[in-house]
Amino acid sequence: MTTEQRQTAYITFSVLVLPLLAAVFAFGVLMVFELDRFNVAGGFVAPASADLDFLYHDGVKSYEMARYEVAEARFREALNLFPESATLNNKLGLTLIQLDRPLEAVLAYQRAVALNPDLVDAHYNLGAAYQMIERYEEAEQEYRTVLDIDETYALAHIGLGKLYLDGSGSGDCVAQSQLC
Repeated sequence: MTTEQRQTAYITFSVLVLPLLAAVFAFGVLMVFELDRFNVAGGFVAPASADLDFLYHDGVKSYEMARYEVAEARFREALNLFPESATLNNKLGLTLIQLDRPLEAVLAYQRAVALNPDLVDAHYNLGAAYQMIERYEEAEQEYRTVLDIDETYALAHIGLGKLYLDGSGSGDCVAQSQLC
């Protein structure tokens, strides 16, 4: 490969791929929102309850329709019935992010990972929320936790890469995100 070809490849990567990665990262929180399904691993194992089922599904439906205030109310009501649900806490966090309340979302995600430390989506969402509020070291740690659970979780690699590119992460973010 000639020097000119390398320069062209670098420019193409910089102009096309990096903005795409940034866009994917920006919408990453939406991508990990598990639409309309119960997540046993996430702790959504509750006693049979028509109210809980309705609240969960109505919350998801409201979220999908961008009716975030309604979704928040439904998830909070469901959590009153089943507070030990990691999945409900994670979904509440996603909703709070959409309402531009990242500090509250962090608390919801922290509850989710405390209830189920293996809920990879909650760890990722917590990392993204930390990044939003500029708590970069904690964001990096959550992304690394995600990759400890699932090394193929692409959004965590992108999150680490973004921390590195922004100069916010540690020096080995680049190796972890496989950007080198």
